[in-house]
Amino acid sequence: MTRLLTIPLVLLSVTALAAEEPDLVQRFEPLIERAARPSWDPQGELMLFDRPGEDGLYDVHLRFATGADRCLTCELYELRGHHNFNARWHPSGDLLVFQSQERGKRLGLGSLELATPERSVHSDLWVLHVNGRDYWQITRAAEQGSAVLDPRFSWEGEQLAWSQRLASKGGRWGEWQIVVARFGFKRGVVRITRPRRLEPASRPSLL
Repeated sequence: MTRLLTIPLVLLSVTALAAEEPDLVQRFEPLIERAARPSWDPQGELMLFDRPGEDGLYDVHLRFATGADRCLTCELYELRGHHNFNARWHPSGDLLVFQSQERGKRLGLGSLELATPERSVHSDLWVLHVNGRDYWQITRAAEQGSAVLDPRFSWEGEQLAWSQRLASKGGRWGEWQIVVARFGFKRGVVRITRPRRLEPASRPSLL
């Protein structure tokens, strides 16, 4: 039995010994070097992941069953100079949502520091068709100095949830809320509507 583990910048194939001892790992094998945050399509045949290129910027890649890779965000004009990462499939298998993050030069931090999944400073959500040609920006959090993190579709694909930062104060990473919105198309354009914001009860930060 083979499983996939996500370790920063490396995807590993984990092989167990035998059916009678499924939890005993026999060996680790590199599957994709310098890659992380995998997401399988609904049929389990295609895999999304992100990794940094020679310019140090992250991009979303598609791995085929043949082992071939295709970069989905490298040639998107509006996203040049951005980190593009943390992609997740829509249940249809035709769309994916991902985070795109501007370089935060004015913050005095390096681009890699700001690109960590825990921070996501100046990031927004985009939706991309798997054909690599059609894409839409669906949040504008970065314009208000906020951030988004970890988008996830509902099982039927009609809702999208993500985390959004409320304020930079409050613990090491700031204060966050969960946003859930309706997801769909209107006149051929992706739209999110009726957002609901879920805030945790007030308590001292644990970070």
